[in-house]
Amino acid sequence: MINSSAEVRQYLIEALQLDLVGATPEQVDYIEEIIDQAPSKQYLTGFLVLYGASVEQHANNS
Repeated sequence: MINSSAEVRQYLIEALQLDLVGATPEQVDYIEEIIDQAPSKQYLTGFLVLYGASVEQHANNS
């Protein structure tokens, strides 16, 4: 339960991050996230690359 304005603010920050760019490697609740569409369709910021991906993977637009 959210009890303070600081908790509301933190909740909103986390919700926006998940919607905009997805989970970070530190967010273990989402470590096995499976999305049923392209990341560019799932997240509002578009194309995502795996954490620690190679330069070639960063350039792949598929």
